[in-house]
Parts: sequence; C-alpha cells; structure tokens
Amino acid sequence: MVGEAVHMFDMEWLENFTNEMVSEEGLQRPATGSVAPNEGIWRPSEAPKNNKRKKKQKAAARSKTAITGKGKRKMWGDEELIQARNKLRENYKAKKERMERAQRAALVGDIGGETVPVGEDVEAIRKYAVNRGVEVKMVKNEPTRFRVHCKKEGCEWHILASKVGATGDIVVKTYVPRHKCFREFKIRQATKNFLVDYFRDRITSFSHLKSKELKARAMRELKIDMTDIKCKRVKIILLEELEGDYLEEYGLLCDSREELLATNPGTTVDLLTDGNTNQFRDIYICFDALKKGWKAGCRPVIGLDGCFLKTVCKGELLTAIGRDGNNQRFLIAWAVVKSESKATWVWFLKNLVTDLDIRDGSNLTLITDMQKGLLPAIKDTLPEAEHRWCAQHIFMRWQKRWRGGNGSVEHLLTYPPHTWCKAYFAFHSKCDVVDNNMCESFNGDLLDARKMHILSLLEWIKKDAVSRIHRIRMECVKWFTGVSPSSVMLLEKNMNRACGCHGMGFDWNPMSTCHMCLIPYGDLLVGIDPWYSKEKYLASYAYVMQPVKGKAMWPRTGKEPLIPPVAYKSAGRPKRARRKDKEEPKPSGKMPKAGYAMSCSYCHSKWHNARGCSKKKNGIPVPAMDKGKGKVLVENEDEDEQTSVNMEQVQSATGIQI
Repeated sequence: MVGEAVHMFDMEWLENFTNEMVSEEGLQRPATGSVAPNEGIWRPSEAPKNNKRKKKQKAAARSKTAITGKGKRKMWGDEELIQARNKLRENYKAKKERMERAQRAALVGDIGGETVPVGEDVEAIRKYAVNRGVEVKMVKNEPTRFRVHCKKEGCEWHILASKVGATGDIVVKTYVPRHKCFREFKIRQATKNFLVDYFRDRITSFSHLKSKELKARAMRELKIDMTDIKCKRVKIILLEELEGDYLEEYGLLCDSREELLATNPGTTVDLLTDGNTNQFRDIYICFDALKKGWKAGCRPVIGLDGCFLKTVCKGELLTAIGRDGNNQRFLIAWAVVKSESKATWVWFLKNLVTDLDIRDGSNLTLITDMQKGLLPAIKDTLPEAEHRWCAQHIFMRWQKRWRGGNGSVEHLLTYPPHTWCKAYFAFHSKCDVVDNNMCESFNGDLLDARKMHILSLLEWIKKDAVSRIHRIRMECVKWFTGVSPSSVMLLEKNMNRACGCHGMGFDWNPMSTCHMCLIPYGDLLVGIDPWYSKEKYLASYAYVMQPVKGKAMWPRTGKEPLIPPVAYKSAGRPKRARRKDKEEPKPSGKMPKAGYAMSCSYCHSKWHNARGCSKKKNGIPVPAMDKGKGKVLVENEDEDEQTSVNMEQVQSATGIQI
C-alpha cells in the first residue's frame, strides 16, 4: 500500500505482456527507430528460462500492494496505461542490458568487454596484464585481428579477437581465462606511458613526491616493481604536465597581474618588459596584507637574499623577509629577475621602500650576505640603515684563506666590525642576530618550487604565505603567557647564566640571597619588550590575503602575450644540490680517507696499492710482513720513521705485542 492515489495495472494486460517478453521464440531487436508504445521492442536472442515465473511473482506482488486505503482498486485511463507500458519496457531493457554486461564481464574478465573499439585493443590487453600480474605475448597483431598468449610455458590462457565488418569494433571470438602460472612483479606491459596515465588522476600534487614514494605506491596499488630510472621518467613527465607550458605561463602574466590587483586591493605588482621585443624582464610582488602586517607587529629588521631558479629560462628570485614577535620569518616581498646585479637590487629596494614607507632607512636594520651588487645598492637606496653582514659567510670566506698564523687577525678586521660584531649593534631593532638564517630557511623550503615555471612558482609562494598566516593564528592560541615562547626560553637561559646559585633558589633554597632568585618570575615577564608580546604577534597576522580565482576566470587584458627569456640548457647533468664548503658538516656514513697514507698489501710500501704495484707485476719477491699496518695517519716520512722507532721501544720495554 502506497497511499490513496495508487493506481493499478490492468492485470489481464500485464499477464499478456509478461508472457510476450519471455516467449520461447525469443525477442528481436527492431530494425531502426525508437520503440513505440504498441510496437515490438528490442528482445535479446536468449532469455533466461525462469524469467516467466519471476515475472508472474512480481506481477502478483504488485497486485497485492496496489490497493487504496478504502480497499478498492483503481483502473488507469488510456494515456496513463500507455505511459506505464513505455516505462515498463524501458525498465526491462535496462535490466537486460545490465545482465548482458555482467555476463560479458564474467566471460572476458579484466579486458573490458566483449567488444573493444578499434585502437583500444592493445591498451585493454596491457591493462589486463598489469592488473593480473602476467606476461603476455602478441602472437598476431594486425589491423583486423589479434591473438595474445601467455608467455609462460604450459599456460592455457589465450584470447583471439577480430574486427566486425558492420560496426568496425573488435569482437572477442575465443577466450580461455584460466592461468596456470604464478604472478609476476616485473611486467613489461607496465610502460612509462601506462604509468603516467595511471598516476595522473590519482596524485594531485607531485612537487614534493619522491621517486622512491612513487615506486612504493606502484608496488602497493599495482603490485609491480618499477625500476628507479622509470620512476624518475614518470615523475618528470607528470611534473611537466602539472606545471604546464612555460610559454603559456609567461603569456598569462599580464592577466595574472590584473587578477591580483582586483582581488587584493593595495597590492603592488610591478611587471617590467623590454619595450622593443615585449620580452619578460622582472616582476615584483608585495601583498597589501603583508605590508600592513609588517608595519603592525614586526620589528624593523629585514633580511635580503637571492637564489637561483632551476627552470628552463633560469633567472633569480629576490626576497625580503622580516622577523615576527616569536623570532620566526615573516615574508614581505619577492621578485623574479633575469639576473642579479646592482640595477635589479636598486629596483627591488625602491619598491620595498615605497611599500613599507621606510624612507632613508633610519631606525631600520638590514641583514644580508655579500651578494653581487647588493652592497652598493643599499648605500644608494637606504644610506641611513644599519647594515649587518652574515657572520657565517664572513667566516667561510676567511677560513678559505687562513687557518691560523700571522696575518689572520688583521685580515679578519678588514671586514668592518660594526657589520658582524654584537658590541657595535644598535638597540632600536631589539635584535642581536648575526646571521641571515631566515632567508636561508625560506630558500630551503623553495628547493622543489625553484624547478617550477614562473606562474607556478609565484602561486606556490602565495599559497605558502596564506597557509602560514592561518597556521600561526591557530598556534598562538596555545601560548600560556602574554609573551612569545622564544622570548621566554631566552629569558630562562639568561636567568640561569646570571643566577649566582645556578637556579637552586627556585627549587629547594627559598632563603637564597641571590639577586636573581629574589625577583618574582611574573615581574621578569612584564619587563620583556613589547615587540615580543602576544598582541604584536597577532597584529602581524591580523590581515588576510584574499584568494585568487582560476586561470579560466581571470580578466583578459587584451595585451600581447609576453615572450619568455631565452631558454638555454647548460652542458652536462643539471646540478640540484647546493655546493657545500669543506667546513660544513657532511652526512654520516663511511669515514673519509683524507689524511691516511695508502699502502700496498704486497710490498707494504706507501702511496700505492697492490693493483698498481710494480714489484707484484714483475714477480719480485718481498719479505713477509704483518699486514694491515699500512693505513696510518702520517704527515711526513720523518715523523713516520720516528713513530715506528717509538713503537718498537715500547714493545721491547713492556713486552706487549702492538
């Protein structure tokens, strides 16, 4: 019972219709055109034997439920009856099609169906081989037919399909689905193009995907063992597709600029081109939210740095990074330039001065490396700013020339002491750092993004800034004091240094006369500078960068697309890793052999091995000696002889075998 408005079929018509559908002579497909209400319908050649009984049971069930609330049946009119007949025919056709598809799937297995469109037969066989983990062989592969066998001896699996003249599709004629072989993990059918098609829709971000992770995912999902070189090639193709064409990205820079200005009012986007050729030169970006955030809550400290880009068109990325109340980096502005020089740094600094309103640099501290053209650019643009040099870079330059001895101190003092010595630093910035690690940290995060084309790179930087603002807002809720955690840690560290009782007055000596122990902890927190307060910290991230629409919805400027810089490829394999200095820590592993003298295991002489020993090659006999004494640390031959004499004296005096 469905309700009072339920209608019922004419049971006599329903029974005749059911008998007609399951008649023994079978149902035939109409020649052309759609099925009319009172005409014959599409009838499969083979109908299941028990369909007649099931149809009667369903009709009886409908007759029982098709009763109104008053217990009376209602008959349909002619129009309603015709609509009901058409609907029943459509439902029956859909059900029969589902049954036939299920039967074909059971027959053909994973190949995809009984009929395969022309051109997709090889791809269907490849998918089947990878999914089942078997090696197959194309015995015959012609435009009109193909035959595939399993490569393993004694396996009965094979398939034969040929082209049908009427439709042009490939129809499976013979298929033996049973395998008598074990699963393989190295499948030749898992080609590079197949894996690219498989992972394209399953992985949304490839920028941080490693080749080893791709290999592990292929084993986990497809049960195949990919080689390392194939993983790298698949990743390169996926990255190229994800990043897009660099010609297209440079052509959309003008539209991207208009979209940024429309969605984020107050943002500065300075795009420079060569007027004659309309070729891209430089672009500078500073969001309005970052400008206001730096002015509201960041100390007057800015780090400047640049890094090389690894794309086809090369170039460099210039960045300006500040410090918030928790001594974390605060991205201010960035620019992509063709090359680093005094002219590009002057252009970058002038835009930065205008955006941050810092004028001549009074009460401002700049921390930089000794970048090319940066030092004279700062003198011309911000003459009154306090300029600090990264002490790490000064040390790396100094130690390359000196390792102690006369003249090393004098050479160190050639670097102005007020740029790297804390005793000369001003107090207005409330910052005593002597390194540029904030910029280096940002460059480290950019390691993978530096390989992207220009629009993808700028989008990555924008997303990083947006996500960082949101994440820091959430983390600030966990603060248990009104000042930043980094300042509290620094305070406790300095208290332990200045405390005469080394902190014992806090624990079990409350009557200590130490002046630091007598000061309440809360009063010390109040004395921390307001730059490190929670209010200033939240003020830095109080402004929001508005989202940007997709490329399809950008405003069209109608300008001629920009021409990218000249793309060139350097000789040799491209270097991805940074060149480290000798003094930098190296990863753990096998100990280096620097400082150890090589010795021959045959003649026991130094500075050659047994492979290049002339005595061994010429067959000259040598006296037998204990092996394993050749690799000793030596500086010269005299010290080596003296060491051997001392070892013999110790051995004779003590009687201990050395």
